[in-house]
Amino acid sequence: MFKKIYIILILIITVGQLFAQKQNNKSQLAYQYYRDKEYDKAALVYKELYESGKSTTYLNYLIKCYIADEQYKKAEETLNSEIKTNRNNPILKVQLASVYYASGNKKKAIKLYEKSIDKLKGDHRSQVIQLANAFISQGEFKYAEKTYLKGKALSKGEYNYGFELANIYYYSRDYQKMIDAYLDVLEESPRYLKTVQNRLQASVYKQDDGSLNQILKTELIRRIQKSKSNTIYSELLIWLYLQEKKFNSAYIQTKALVKRNNEDGKRLIVLGELAFNNNDLTTALNCYQFVIDLGKNRTFYLDAKIGYFQTTQAKVINKEVVSETELRTLISTYNEFLNSIGNIPEAIDLKINYAHILAFYDHKATEATLILEQIIDKEIMKNPQKSRVRMELADILLLDNKIWEATLYYSQIIKSNPNNEIGNEAQIKKAKLAYYSGDFLWAKGRLDVLKASTSKLIANDAFYLSSIIADNLKDSLELPLQLFAKADLLIFQNKKEKALDILDSIQNQFPNHSLSDDVLYKKAGLYEQLGKDSIAKELYQEILDKYYNDILADNALMALAKLYSKENNPEKAMELYTQLLEDFSDSFFTSEARRKIVEYRDS
Repeated sequence: MFKKIYIILILIITVGQLFAQKQNNKSQLAYQYYRDKEYDKAALVYKELYESGKSTTYLNYLIKCYIADEQYKKAEETLNSEIKTNRNNPILKVQLASVYYASGNKKKAIKLYEKSIDKLKGDHRSQVIQLANAFISQGEFKYAEKTYLKGKALSKGEYNYGFELANIYYYSRDYQKMIDAYLDVLEESPRYLKTVQNRLQASVYKQDDGSLNQILKTELIRRIQKSKSNTIYSELLIWLYLQEKKFNSAYIQTKALVKRNNEDGKRLIVLGELAFNNNDLTTALNCYQFVIDLGKNRTFYLDAKIGYFQTTQAKVINKEVVSETELRTLISTYNEFLNSIGNIPEAIDLKINYAHILAFYDHKATEATLILEQIIDKEIMKNPQKSRVRMELADILLLDNKIWEATLYYSQIIKSNPNNEIGNEAQIKKAKLAYYSGDFLWAKGRLDVLKASTSKLIANDAFYLSSIIADNLKDSLELPLQLFAKADLLIFQNKKEKALDILDSIQNQFPNHSLSDDVLYKKAGLYEQLGKDSIAKELYQEILDKYYNDILADNALMALAKLYSKENNPEKAMELYTQLLEDFSDSFFTSEARRKIVEYRDS
């Protein structure tokens, strides 16, 4: 008995599969006819498929075939037949209207469109959306809009169809109405801020000319001025400025928002961190100073002070030539503040920064080492923070030519941070240390592993240094590579002039060596740091002239573009950014170049 049932089931399944395969083959054949514009043949197959399965897809293609083949009567008869058995299906009526429209009977089509909308009664959202989708499928965006507006009126304030209307306006390229629709949604329901941001991200930033972006900005400013009590528009405008990386504009709006709402300054701390990470140090300082001025008793006062010190430090030491006066002031202020706050957990990061300044800029490696060793011995820290202290200590030991001790600390960090970013950073520093010491094969082995790092910066560094070693170990004479590694170590130790002397000696002793472009690039970077931009420009240009097909060409293009931007020559900078995008589309710098181009267009 069970065996017979099993056999019957197998037969049913097999027959079903064969039928499905046959239908699929027919569908492919019909579509092939349709694509080849053999509409009469396609219509015959689609009609057979529709009659056997009543699939809406097959009906849609059948009507398209009839219209394309100008068989309007057949299309009308087919749809009228379907409407008789399914009178409440608005899609069929819209399709029928599209047949009238295609046949030249526009009045009849419009009448049927209007009648379909008029038949909407009560707050039936599914019917509204179904009818609107039918209009959208026919490209009738105006009637889809009318449908949603009718639905909005019928809902009596329960549902405004804002997102649906915004989509319609986007399809029909009516961007002003699209933005108005999204902002109207926010006015009624601020909780949709994230959703609106995501929708705008997907539409506004598809416009390469920035026109839609400008419409949004203008409308936001207009609404902010009109309704100062509604802060949601300020929130969105701040978000917009952050997408454009216009941090000062974001600061102006955020400051006003904090004042208006009498907030504690958390927004400005977050903005300050963003500005700092994007090297807008002036805006970062403004953010932190505003929170500091709110008073010592406010929640984020200490965060603001720490951020202010870190940013001031970056502003002082990132200059081409570090001012001795600014350096002395920074060290004195650091010392005073650290003494005032005592041994609180928040002081640890400040002490790390303080030790870095003492070692790398005030040439007091021993004093800096003592500060960090005391932190390790006395402070209770979680592993990430302890690893950061050890990393700085290892760097200072390397600065002080204590190679063995530095290696030990890098090894400790790697052991306690397997397969994470801190561990990978220690690994590349340990590999570089081996490279500085002339152990090229060991260094290359570690670097080759790090080329797969999740951190793009670490992966790029590993790839570049591994390539230098691989290209230059082929030469039986290792002296050029040894000298180059020594120059790299001197650069790390902030001994720029000595590094330049060694790089010059490589050029003089080994002209036309495979390291020539790398030497030029290192020298250009050093001259930039020394404030000699004109020499740096010449060297970057020499790389482009002689080594355009080598690994450093995109680096040189980006560096040269930044120098022209710095000297206020936007036309030349724009030309170089564009050249980078066109010739090096897979470069690490493409996203930055694209952003710079957009900034120039908007300015």
